[in-house]
Order: sequence, then structure tokens, then C-alpha cells
Amino acid sequence: MMYTDPLIQQVMERPPTWLPQRPKRGDIIISSRIRLARNLHGFPFPLNASPSVRGEVANAFFEAMDIIEDVNWLRIAMEPLNEESITLLFERKLISREFLTREPGRFLVLSSDPNMSVMINEEDHFRMQYCRPDGNLLKAWSKLSAFDTKLQEELDFACLPGKGYLTSCPSNLGTGIRASVMMHLPPFEAVEEWCQQHGNHRSRFERRGDGYHRQSLSDFQSIHVGRIGEGDYPASSRGNG
Repeated sequence: MMYTDPLIQQVMERPPTWLPQRPKRGDIIISSRIRLARNLHGFPFPLNASPSVRGEVANAFFEAMDIIEDVNWLRIAMEPLNEESITLLFERKLISREFLTREPGRFLVLSSDPNMSVMINEEDHFRMQYCRPDGNLLKAWSKLSAFDTKLQEELDFACLPGKGYLTSCPSNLGTGIRASVMMHLPPFEAVEEWCQQHGNHRSRFERRGDGYHRQSLSDFQSIHVGRIGEGDYPASSRGNG
């Protein structure tokens, strides 16, 4: 199928990174994801920023990318996209529900590595994510951490001593990491009691829908919720134990 927007056509030619191409019978884990939230020092959070300020944030990111990365990243402005294109990006799990509004200054940036993408000016200035069609969070973290390190050499991220990276939502304050694993569990009722017994207070994990469609009954994410006071590596590696 051909799409009118050439950038969307390129996106659709890439394999969906969260969906295993050759799943094994009986597999429970569908995919894993590491997400990092980062904000620039001296700029208001996107929800409180004007379109011109959001444009400055996006330009700062693009200038940094010109220095540290190749030119094969796709830069997709959200504002001019039609409903069909927005829906396709959402269903590919490349953008969040909040990104559907297509506000000025919002961009989706896709790496030449099809597993990595960045939302610019969502809830935070930069929402970077790395998805894998398996449960290997450490490999996902290794890739995204390397990119984050390069980015920090060019950009001044907002942070406070003893608190870590500043984020729009206080629950992300600290490392800014969210590590999640999507699992397919058809007998959902059978694990309901286990989920209640291993909720936030005991395991520091929370469960959701599939991360995009919150009412899903058989697919849900196990998400690490501890962020403040932990090093980056322990936060992501706990899901691999």
C-alpha cells in the first residue's frame, strides 16, 4: 500500500520493532522497551512552552544530531500530518496518546536503527525509546544509554544534585528511565491474584495494558517504577533477573 506522505511511506517499510517477526509457540514475552525522559536546562516544559520555544528545543536537538550522528534519521513534523498518518504512527507504537494532538513544534525522529526513536516536545523535551522484539532489557539499555551519552556531550540537560534529571512528571524525576516488558497472558484471571500480591509496594513494578490501549485484557506491561536514588544500570537490569 502506498501513502501520500513519503516520510510515512518510509516508516511503513520498516518492520514494527515491538512485534516478533517469527514468534515461537508458547512465547509469553512480546517485546521490551527502555525509555528515557530528558529536558533542556533553561527551557519550560513543553506543556507550558509556546510554539516558538518548542521550536528552539527541536532545533537544539537537530543541531546536536548533526554533530553526533549520521544523516539517515527521519524527521517527521507532527503538525502537518493527516489523521491516517497519525493513526499509523500510533499503531506502530512510535508515538504516545498525548502526541496525537499534533501541536506545533512536535517532532518524531526515527533512527537508522529501526529500534530507536525520539519524540520531541511530548510531556518532556525528549522522550527517547529503544524497543526490542524480545525481553532483553539490557541490550535495549546498552543501545539507548550510548545514544544518551553522546547527546549529553552536546546538550545541557536539566538536573539537580541529589535528585537527578528534572522531568515534567515528578514520578519520572531521577534517572528518567522507564523499563517495560510487554507480555501476552491469555489466562489473565489466573494471574490477577499474583499481580495484586506483587504490586508497586513489594516489587516496585506496576502493570498496565499494552502501554497504548489500556483496556487490553491479555497483553500487559510490567513496568519498573523506581527512579529516584538509583543508578541507571540497576534500574534497567532489575527486569532481567
